[in-house]
Amino acid sequence: MADWEDLANEELRAIGDLSVGKTIWQIADTQLRPDADDEIEGPLDGDIDSRFRRCIWVSELPEYLSFDLDGDDQRGPAARDYCLVYRALTLDEQIRHGLEPGFVKRRVVPNAEMRRLLMRNGLSR
Repeated sequence: MADWEDLANEELRAIGDLSVGKTIWQIADTQLRPDADDEIEGPLDGDIDSRFRRCIWVSELPEYLSFDLDGDDQRGPAARDYCLVYRALTLDEQIRHGLEPGFVKRRVVPNAEMRRLLMRNGLSR
C-alpha cells in the first residue's frame, strides 16, 4: 500500500513545477497535524475521515495570514496555491500491510477547487 494514492500522484505531477511538487511532498511528509483545526488544516468530511491541509509551512502561517499592499505578488505556481486531502491509515491497513501509523495522501487540489469542496461540505475557511 502506498501512502500516496494514484490520483494524488497524478495531480502532483500535473503541477509541472518540480520545486512546487517537492515542497508539497515535504509538507505532506513532515507537517501534517491530524488534530489541528485552524486556518490551514482541518476536517473535510466527517463521513470518510478526510482532512485538508493548505500547502504552506506552519512557520509561514503569520505571513500567509497577513497582507501587505506594498509587497510584490509572486508570479507562477507556488505550493501555497494547493491543498492536500489526506486521511489516517486505518488500524486494519496498518496490520495488513505491516505499516506504522501514518497518512494516505488522497488528492493534491488547487485552492479554488478546495474552496468548492469545503463549501459543499458546509465548512468555511
